[in-house]
Amino acid sequence: MKYGVVFAVLMSFSLQFICGCDDSPKEMLVDGNMVLFFDGLQKDVKIIRQISEILPGGLTRIRTQFKNTDDDTKWIDIQVVWRDADGMELYKTSWQSFHLPGRSVEQYDITSLKPAASYEFRIRKPDTKGKK
Repeated sequence: MKYGVVFAVLMSFSLQFICGCDDSPKEMLVDGNMVLFFDGLQKDVKIIRQISEILPGGLTRIRTQFKNTDDDTKWIDIQVVWRDADGMELYKTSWQSFHLPGRSVEQYDITSLKPAASYEFRIRKPDTKGKK
């Protein structure tokens, strides 16, 4: 019985490794802020550079350069969660679609609506459920 449980656990880990069936987001720190990649996008979509700056009035502006390393056009969804000095969520944007032509570098800019101390930048494949 004990060996059966160990075998089942090892098979589960092996299948995740072989299939790449890991649904957890990949985290990376950029400019001291969290960037989350969902759905294995980091294979073809790279962040070349991300700069955040505080504008007059205390608003935060983020400029992100993406590189599509694939020949095919990619669409990604981007959401930004703006946080206060304690790390608590102030608000978050709706998911916004962003177009990346094949083998290109494109820039995405966004500015907070309120002063924010930090942010979490989220990237995922577009939601196509219910779309034709």
